[in-house]
Amino acid sequence: DHSDPDKVRFIAEDIGRFWQAYDKAITAKPEERAAIFQREYIAPGTIGLKDFSRSGRLNDKTLAKVVESRQDFFKSIRALTSNLDKQRAETIAAFRQFKKLYPEAIFPDAYFVIGQMQSGGTASANGLLMGAEMFTRSAGVPIDGLSDWLKGALMEPSEIPPLVTHESIHFQQKYPLQGGLLCNCLKEGSADFLGEL
Repeated sequence: DHSDPDKVRFIAEDIGRFWQAYDKAITAKPEERAAIFQREYIAPGTIGLKDFSRSGRLNDKTLAKVVESRQDFFKSIRALTSNLDKQRAETIAAFRQFKKLYPEAIFPDAYFVIGQMQSGGTASANGLLMGAEMFTRSAGVPIDGLSDWLKGALMEPSEIPPLVTHESIHFQQKYPLQGGLLCNCLKEGSADFLGEL
């Protein structure tokens, strides 16, 4: 099934669970927020969310601090994170093109989660893991108070297809990881190059 780009699933159920936890946490005492995110969002999450957490890109305490310190930002992105499926058709088109370039390609499920504003995407053995909050650059989203890195890292929703494709190329890279600048340039550079194609 995963060799057919038309069968790729966008799994976004963690986003709805995040907003349910968010609504409870934001009205709770600050010292209770991390436990709410853990209990209501992270613990019952999909395998993709669990992998995102295991990768070091999500934990309850940091998430609670990020949400608390960036309340205006999070209040403004709910609708944007709930409409990510609109980018599915263009992503599938990019996957079809990638399949022409690399017929052996496989296309895992793409999990969309809300993270702690550290990562737009990564890959695990279970699929592609996309930080939906990083695809919310829009005229109505306040970026005052964000670091320069975050201001540059936030992407528009239309940037989902190239980044999902980039991460799917990492999913294909099944060679032993080696350190060093050249190895990292080849790994990231090939994903950027093929993603652009």
